[in-house]
Amino acid sequence: MTRFQRSAVRTCTVYGFSIVELMVAITLGLIVTGAVIQIFVASRSTYNFEEGVARMQENGRFAIEFLTQDFRMAGYTGCAANLTQGTVTGIGANLGCTTAFCNLVSPSVPGSNFNPDGIMAYAYVGPTGSELNKWEPDLPGTLFTAGEVRAGTDVVIIQYGSALSTHLTGNTSPQNANIQVIGSSQIASEISAGDILMLSDCKSADILRATNTPGNGGGAPVTIAHSNASNVDSFLSHPYDDSAELMKLVTRIYFIGSGAGGEPALMRRELIQGGVMSAAQDLVQGIEDMRIRFGEDTDGDRIANIYRTADLISAANWRNVVSVRLGILTRTPNNVDGTADIVAHDLAGTLVTATNDLNRRRQHYNTTVLLRN
Repeated sequence: MTRFQRSAVRTCTVYGFSIVELMVAITLGLIVTGAVIQIFVASRSTYNFEEGVARMQENGRFAIEFLTQDFRMAGYTGCAANLTQGTVTGIGANLGCTTAFCNLVSPSVPGSNFNPDGIMAYAYVGPTGSELNKWEPDLPGTLFTAGEVRAGTDVVIIQYGSALSTHLTGNTSPQNANIQVIGSSQIASEISAGDILMLSDCKSADILRATNTPGNGGGAPVTIAHSNASNVDSFLSHPYDDSAELMKLVTRIYFIGSGAGGEPALMRRELIQGGVMSAAQDLVQGIEDMRIRFGEDTDGDRIANIYRTADLISAANWRNVVSVRLGILTRTPNNVDGTADIVAHDLAGTLVTATNDLNRRRQHYNTTVLLRN
């Protein structure tokens, strides 16, 4: 190596981050991460709130739709709508009939007979009294058990006739324990022994309990028996021709009870095949309250002059009810807000404030339904 040559080896020093730089970087990272988490939590909270409100509104619309549809049908009996009690022959003691004529105005077993008014209702007047006596009239023990109906809410029974796509043919003599109709798949699926039927020709009507299941018939005549095994008399009041209507009783009971998981829900119990009352069905979740007022026509012009709760309407005046004012209160399925809901909600003229709030949001719905029958 000459004296002009230089060494090719150089020393290279590597420096890392200082403690201060690391602390600054970590702090900035925590700030950014916290901001992201805060945005995520806020977005999640907003999503839960909006989803809960959407579910609440959807449930409210469903509940109103179920109830208004049946209210509009209340009392429908086809051309028998204007018949009086004296022109309807009831041939079933267990239908609430006490004499040769059926006690349609106030049947002894609610829901088990054709009611020309189409509506029976019970207003909550508690809190004193036994469980079923907190309503006026008292809730019937044949339909409800103690504690089944949510305190503070109203109950309504809606009834009407459902037309059957058939007509009479043969055996129309009054001195006969059978009637014959054209068989169809609807007849086979809808009529069975125990069902309550109405036969009407717009002049008079007979209410009867079927004592057999007629079957399909494939378009041929099938027989519906109404023997005195389940009826006071097996004979009809007079002959009917093929223009007579045959209808089946529909009874639906609406109330607020405990649904799945103990959540308040709009419940429904209805008359099913065999003429027996079904178990309560969890119809719409999140319905917390239902209040009803009934528009009574006091001067005969078919326009409501005053709206009353069920306890203020006498048995004789139900026929004067021409409209219904319905109010329901819905709530979100889960806790969606950190503040209690203390808003007073107007349900058909009654102010209701949430108790035991659980930090849910609520919305009330009110509608007025004109009774058509």
